[in-house]
Amino acid sequence: MRRLEEMNKKRIENAQYLTLHLSRVKGITPPYIDPRVKHVFHQYVIRVSDEFPLTRDQLVEKLKEKGVGKAIHYPVPIHQQPLYRRLGYPQNICPNAIEASRRVLSLPVHPLLTREGLDNIVSIIKELANRMLKVGVVRVGNMGFHHTRVCSQLAESGLVELVGVADINYERALSVAKIFKTKAFKDYKELLGLVDADSIATPTETHKDIALEFINAGKHVLIEKPMASNVKEALELVKKAEEMHVILIVGHVERYNPAVVKLRGIIKDGLLGEIVTVTAKRVGPFNPRVAKTSVIVDLAIHDIDIINSLLGSKVISLYAQSRKVHPDSLEDDYGLITLTYENQVDAVVETNRLTPYKMQSLEVVGTKGIATLDYIEQKIKMCDGGWIREAIIRKEKPLKLELLNFIKVIERVDKPVVTKEEALYALLIAEAALESSRKNKLVLVRDYIVEKNYEIML
Repeated sequence: MRRLEEMNKKRIENAQYLTLHLSRVKGITPPYIDPRVKHVFHQYVIRVSDEFPLTRDQLVEKLKEKGVGKAIHYPVPIHQQPLYRRLGYPQNICPNAIEASRRVLSLPVHPLLTREGLDNIVSIIKELANRMLKVGVVRVGNMGFHHTRVCSQLAESGLVELVGVADINYERALSVAKIFKTKAFKDYKELLGLVDADSIATPTETHKDIALEFINAGKHVLIEKPMASNVKEALELVKKAEEMHVILIVGHVERYNPAVVKLRGIIKDGLLGEIVTVTAKRVGPFNPRVAKTSVIVDLAIHDIDIINSLLGSKVISLYAQSRKVHPDSLEDDYGLITLTYENQVDAVVETNRLTPYKMQSLEVVGTKGIATLDYIEQKIKMCDGGWIREAIIRKEKPLKLELLNFIKVIERVDKPVVTKEEALYALLIAEAALESSRKNKLVLVRDYIVEKNYEIML
């Protein structure tokens, strides 16, 4: 018994030492001990909150890498244990217990632990609390180059660490890495163990497989739009991201355009009255880089997403026409979509890869006036019958705003501008538009969802 008292005394001392130092770490909550009781710390359980830069599971992996013993003693709440499940207890009746099961872990305080060992635990957790986010970019073609450029700027500002870029064209990876003073990799899998988050700027057909590898490794992911080749693949990504508790953001970059943000405010403030129609036009020259992707999924999806977000309404029905015109196109390079929304607004989206110049515009007609937005110039002109006015807009780079939002969401200091559910819905409407064009028929979106077994989206 004398030996037990000595061991308990040492456990208490070790626990008090950890509490003293970890209580100062933002995002880590040491155990609370009622002063009226004596706790011998059979377990020393900490809670990892949203203010810590890593999730509980990511912290566990980092501690494991550093050789620190740890345990998750309560991974499943009592009411979700097999016995209670068999007794028919609802699985969501104890939300606080469910949340705690995702956040708590036990640190070692055993009697044989030395002061050096305790200092090691504290220093590792403090280092992780203050570490910069490690990011990488997969494929450095046109968009990937710009992702790398912006990430390099953010690294220079001390917001992230640009670990490297990966491209199967290794010479291109080396060239881009040299420009932005980072490392080059031929195989993106080499980034899996090096980064916390990754930008994926690969061809659409590769999005699902590459993103799944990063998500399964516990990494946060930003995927260039569209999220995947089809809704089925996108649903798989959304489900896995939720299971792994990682951030999944899709690069609908126009949402970050200051002119779009301004237009949303104009509509919200009622300056245009009740919205009647929205017309979008996004045209430009042929681009062989995306010749294998339908213009509806490549370009029209931008405006589909913007209109969805501006109206805050779901699409009831749509009709689309698209066809291949350019001799080098492998998919449709012209598209025209008409959409009817639940709030009785009609919208038209026209897009092509045929014109010799770029035009990206959006026109919103309301009962009090009309607003015309120029995406490229980041300008809005409003006409209310008596006056034509130009909105005051501070121009900014949408891609930089997108990547900053991605970082802030990971750090849990901001909400995503584009949720994965919104990106999924934009892809659903684009997919339904392709179906409409191919079958030359009006598509009722609700019926399409049921037909494709996408009921989870209803």
